[in-house]
Amino acid sequence: LPRLKPYVPDPDDPAIFWFNSERDDIIREVVRRLVERYAKNHGSLEYTLNEVAFHETRRLEKQRDDEARQALGYWRGLLRRVARMSDEAKRDALRGITDRMARDIAGNFDPRVYQLATRVTPRILTGVMQPTALPTDFAHIGAPALDELLRTEGEVELLKKLEKIGTLVYVPTHSSNLDSIALGYALMRNDLAPVVYGAGKNLFTNPIISFFMHNLGAYRVDRRIRAQLYKEVLKTYACVMVERGYHSLFFPGGTRSRSGMVERRLKLGLAGSAVEAFARNAARGKA
Repeated sequence: LPRLKPYVPDPDDPAIFWFNSERDDIIREVVRRLVERYAKNHGSLEYTLNEVAFHETRRLEKQRDDEARQALGYWRGLLRRVARMSDEAKRDALRGITDRMARDIAGNFDPRVYQLATRVTPRILTGVMQPTALPTDFAHIGAPALDELLRTEGEVELLKKLEKIGTLVYVPTHSSNLDSIALGYALMRNDLAPVVYGAGKNLFTNPIISFFMHNLGAYRVDRRIRAQLYKEVLKTYACVMVERGYHSLFFPGGTRSRSGMVERRLKLGLAGSAVEAFARNAARGKA
């Protein structure tokens, strides 16, 4: 990994630059809300533990990897004993499971990596979109070739004003695996703050991509996990992030639009978190 110079914080930096100092508190808030929600009803609490243990046992039995060897015994044991557990023990189990899930999901942000990315990203995108332009880019001849390949249109000045008084939520059409990178560069080029966004956990297996995504606010979405509790942890995390002023990116179509056209059917799971965040802030007089 590159050796980065220490970063001196600036009071005018976007909220995401201060994320790491809030990360643990955000995780605690996610856990608190979900434990409070499920613990109200004995049947709901027991059902939730059974459901997550069942799905995780099935998933790990199929994987047969290091994760399975480490965690399968726990889930099998939980399935066997959950019916005999006291309500307090069930709440403790739910709290521990939710905390582990939230910590696995939660992102990270390093301003030094962001500064590095502003120099590296144009060449990555140029290499993908127009490889023949790379020699010129590396020779620093003229403006980056990407400036001719990537055009930004719309109310940019209005966005700059809005991000100073509120939280922006971007909901673009998902047309390629480069969308989050291209949007991130477009925001940077137009002096707009970086955003947090969900990314498939499988993308974090590449060490280079993982280094940048892990340090630039991306939070991990493990699509192998089918348990409803995991989906609720994910949505609650996204909701808390918007509530606390972190500009966010959601792909409301869920998957890529092969035609590149705006989707007619939207999946409002994560995107719906922005609506919930607005409602919560409004109830507290913060909207």
